[in-house]
Amino acid sequence: MTYAKGLSKLAAKINKAARLALGTTQHAWQEVALQMENEADTH
Repeated sequence: MTYAKGLSKLAAKINKAARLALGTTQHAWQEVALQMENEADTH
């Protein structure tokens, strides 16, 4: 598995888990996932 593919999969898992959170916690995890996805796209 490549680094980019691993980041992309992890971002998807974080997004899925963040759906269960509320408020700022959800927003923070979604932002983390977005940044990871952007990093994966860069690589």
